[in-house]
Amino acid sequence: MYEFIYCWLVTALLSLLVAARDGFGAIQACNPPDTYWALALLYRPFGKRFVYDQHDLNPEVFLSRFGAPKSTGARVQFGALRWLEKMTYRTAHEVISTNESYQHRAEPRRA
Repeated sequence: MYEFIYCWLVTALLSLLVAARDGFGAIQACNPPDTYWALALLYRPFGKRFVYDQHDLNPEVFLSRFGAPKSTGARVQFGALRWLEKMTYRTAHEVISTNESYQHRAEPRRA
């Protein structure tokens, strides 16, 4: 958790520096982690677009590694992954999938 928070905060700081120095028109982020949608929301009022380059289906990765969540902690983690993915899809202006099977999974989740 520490690594993700630290990475997100440093990325946010660097994005502010780039925005002030050079400006930019879009944010492109890939996963994991599915957390940069929050950064994209900060820039949305300024007309910045968000392109999500999906490399992994994180809920499916969780299931393949740990199986169906049985404990409360596992269910919370799995639910958090699904919520983060949903927020990423909702925030993205465009989604790039690495292959057609990912695209077919992503399309109904974007709705």
